[in-house]
Amino acid sequence: MPVTLTINGHRIAATRGVSLFAAAEQARVHVPTSCVTQGKCKECVVEVTSGRELLSPPTEFEKHLDVRGGHFRLSCQCRVAANEGEIACQTMRRGHMRIERTALHLPASHSTTPLDPAVARAGDRIVDTITGEDIDRSTGPIHGLAIDLGTTTIVVRLVDLETGELVADTSFENPQRFGGSDVMSRIHYDTEHQGRLLMRTLAGYLSHAIADLPVDPLSIYDVVLVGNSTMRDLFFRQSVYSIGQNPYRSITEIEMSEGRRTTTSLTTTGRRSLLPIHPKARVYGLPIISGHVGADAAACLLAVDLAHEDRLVALMDIGTNTELLVGNRHRLLAASCPAGPAFEG
Repeated sequence: MPVTLTINGHRIAATRGVSLFAAAEQARVHVPTSCVTQGKCKECVVEVTSGRELLSPPTEFEKHLDVRGGHFRLSCQCRVAANEGEIACQTMRRGHMRIERTALHLPASHSTTPLDPAVARAGDRIVDTITGEDIDRSTGPIHGLAIDLGTTTIVVRLVDLETGELVADTSFENPQRFGGSDVMSRIHYDTEHQGRLLMRTLAGYLSHAIADLPVDPLSIYDVVLVGNSTMRDLFFRQSVYSIGQNPYRSITEIEMSEGRRTTTSLTTTGRRSLLPIHPKARVYGLPIISGHVGADAAACLLAVDLAHEDRLVALMDIGTNTELLVGNRHRLLAASCPAGPAFEG
């Protein structure tokens, strides 16, 4: 009698020796991979919720997952090691999530801020308006991505940079959860393990999400990322050790205080980001406010134009890492605290 395997709610019969990755394919459940199931990319993580004793022992490629008590496995390395029983597991991607789209009718007196695009068209050239460098020669569309790197949930929005139209959006569970569900656990995990595993795993999932968007990924020339300081710095391959130690400062804050940089923002290229976008695309991480008040809070301040507000305003971002900002253009106070993934969104 074969083992009954349930993956993402799909039940199939799995024979002894079959990998969870192969079983997922049989169940038509997509599991990310970019190393052809060799165990090197670390992207095919699944969470085993029951039946762990019916699986093969962790391999050399799964050492980075041992600290989580065996709940997380690489599906390409993990095999059914029993002839009967029940196993349940799930990928790191959530099921269907609906992103609310709402519009507000602003009063006529409400001023708008003219935007100066970082990437624009100049004839048949696509130009980085900040550096003045040519990115590409194309008469096709120019797209950009707005990405919110939440501790629990990732949200991606695709925008037409010439019209401002929202073309598509998608969201999924942050696959870094195998390193812990909260910010401090992720910091500890990244410090203890070599190879930028958290960043590489996230880049793999983002790559699959981008590939599923209804445009040519090479038409994406600009990416703006926000997130708490840890999530942002992990993506840009910065050490996050200092964020977990008193006085809890990002490496970018330290370098800025020492005069080695003029801003806490981070910039890289499409090629270096490991994302399947135009290789010369601009990838920009908004500046942070402090160690645990991140670029997502900075984005909120920009969205409500608090720098020009005379009224006393309270702004709350309730997520796994919750941030509270109170003030106006004269004075601004900020604080943060862990709220847990139950409050995400």
